Amino acid sequence: MMRTTRRVGFGMRAAAIALAGALLMAGCATQPEPEQDPFGAATAELLVQLEQIDGIADVRQVLNALDFSISYSVTDAALAEQATLEVIDTYEASDVPGALKKETAAYSDDAQLSLNIIEVGAPGGDIPHLELPVPPDADVTTVARGVAAWARMEAIGGVELRTSTFSASGFELAYTVGYGGLLDGVRPTAVAAQMNQIITDTGLDPSTSTFAAALRAPDLLNSVDGEPKYVQGTSLDRADQPLKAVAGPNYGSVLYFAPENFTLDIVLLPSLAPDGTLLPLDLTSEAVLAAAPVIQADIDSRWTLRDVVVFTQDGSQTYPMRAS
Repeated sequence: MMRTTRRVGFGMRAAAIALAGALLMAGCATQPEPEQDPFGAATAELLVQLEQIDGIADVRQVLNALDFSISYSVTDAALAEQATLEVIDTYEASDVPGALKKETAAYSDDAQLSLNIIEVGAPGGDIPHLELPVPPDADVTTVARGVAAWARMEAIGGVELRTSTFSASGFELAYTVGYGGLLDGVRPTAVAAQMNQIITDTGLDPSTSTFAAALRAPDLLNSVDGEPKYVQGTSLDRADQPLKAVAGPNYGSVLYFAPENFTLDIVLLPSLAPDGTLLPLDLTSEAVLAAAPVIQADIDSRWTLRDVVVFTQDGSQTYPMRAS
């Protein structure tokens, strides 16, 4: 009996092991396959290839509805045109267009490529500075020349290019001349002439492009040397109002500059004509001297008003706020 019992026990254990193995195999057989992501795999491979192209950096890819955008910065303006052609060729030769078609199959329209040119080292999610749609019928040489022109215009001193677009019809371009540029003699009219020449030199027609200029004070329009306008117990919220009242319709904006402790200059920026010309203000020495006591009464008595500086098309004009 004892031997029989042992044999039966051994057989039961073997059967249990076999059953467990069968259940394990059955469980493995019924587990779902990991989901495939052909679009993710294709874009990952494309990113590696794009990052090898000379003359560009900060490459990113984003799919937003039907817009597949490739963002990058231009690190060498001389290579911008060739690098952009390589970006487009690399994209078209990759698996991304096919994977993109499947990824956006729920839409009635096809997805479209666009390029976004950003500043070197721009943080993730930064708004692109130049947007270039690349529809299927786009002349890629024209697109590449647009990037090359942009990269050269970005190097103009005293100028900051704003978010703009480029297409077969040319640039719709916005830019600002900053306070430092104004001090250095940079004027929007001269900038526009430089931009037109750059566009011509890259083989494009400048007559199809439009430029919108603006003047920019440091950080805040109401500021003291670029810092917030509340300084050492004095609020300058209303300090420009007496001047604005006599400056005339071409008044644009104001900034404040403290060259030394408790000494204040008021800098006026005029409005711009459509062609970027700085418009003249109606200020006179007599009007500034009359406005000075009104301004002084509204700020801390420790502050001394020195000059009102007005930028003009040809330079600047200074009006003392104290009689000599």
